[in-house]
Amino acid sequence: QYEAVKHFSFKLIVAILLFGAVDGVCQKHGSKKGFAMVMYTMFGGSTLLVPLYLWSPWIFMFHQYFQMVFSGMQPFTNAIDTRWFDQRLTAKFLSMKSIVQYIVGIAVNPAYGALFNAHATGYFGRMAPYGLQYAATCVQVCLLMGPLWRIPGGLPDVLDRIDKERSDKAAAAAGSETKAESEKKQD
Repeated sequence: QYEAVKHFSFKLIVAILLFGAVDGVCQKHGSKKGFAMVMYTMFGGSTLLVPLYLWSPWIFMFHQYFQMVFSGMQPFTNAIDTRWFDQRLTAKFLSMKSIVQYIVGIAVNPAYGALFNAHATGYFGRMAPYGLQYAATCVQVCLLMGPLWRIPGGLPDVLDRIDKERSDKAAAAAGSETKAESEKKQD
């Protein structure tokens, strides 16, 4: 246990240092392209690294630290969730999302526990829980980049709203700075 604590104790520090990476990518490339880049990078990292977990413990550790690059994804996800509907429906949407997540957890957590076998010796027996996790990630990416991306008023429209709000705030901040500078010059 000491070895695990020693190797993974720096994850929090790395996550804090990289917290703004997702927002930085989305600001630089726009929310639509940035979101797609982040999702496909996360998915690609899992696709590449998860099957190799048993090859070396260093691959598992590298994947854990690699995921810290995306530590700022949750605030960005919250920003997306609060912009799907108008203010009146947002609370209902977030409550429904929490209920769905809870129900999915009720189904998936026992399945994950049933797949775990501490005495497994074969590759598939040892990797079964990770396979379930990867399958859930595949479903998430397929839903986000499939139907939710294509429907009218879907994810691209929400991401465009986030970009518009960001540019409006930047313009307002630049306008107030210009106004303050002109008032100083007049004094």
